[in-house]
Amino acid sequence: MVVLWLILAILLLICAGLAILLLNLRAAAVAFGQFITPAKENELSPLESHLGGFASLFADRITARLTGIAGGQAKREKAVEGAAALDLLNLAAPPWLSAALDLMPELKKKISKNPNMIGPALQMFAGAKGPGGNGNQGEPAADENGGFDL
Repeated sequence: MVVLWLILAILLLICAGLAILLLNLRAAAVAFGQFITPAKENELSPLESHLGGFASLFADRITARLTGIAGGQAKREKAVEGAAALDLLNLAAPPWLSAALDLMPELKKKISKNPNMIGPALQMFAGAKGPGGNGNQGEPAADENGGFDL
């Protein structure tokens, strides 16, 4: 008889546990339903607002990554243009001008970063002729066309 009472008590405990579990599942289902349905008709549900925030963050990170890649590509192209400009300047300019640029590393760096600076740099050096020049230190030599004699 005692065994039957023990089995009955165990069955009652199991039923009570199942009832509590079912109540917790019901509460969880209600909470989940509230999470996925909006509180008012023209509002977002909490799930939609969380997903929208996640999507916005994800889109911002992708945009930043692509912008960084494009910026790096532009920087590399600019570096190639600057190197080519310096190489052309070294090939086309008189040797004294190349030597002068080697003595002025900041100017050389500016020209490599901005190849459009070659013209003003050449005009600056036009008045400071090297060997065989006209010797006018402050004024560039103008030819008959009004241009500078380089």
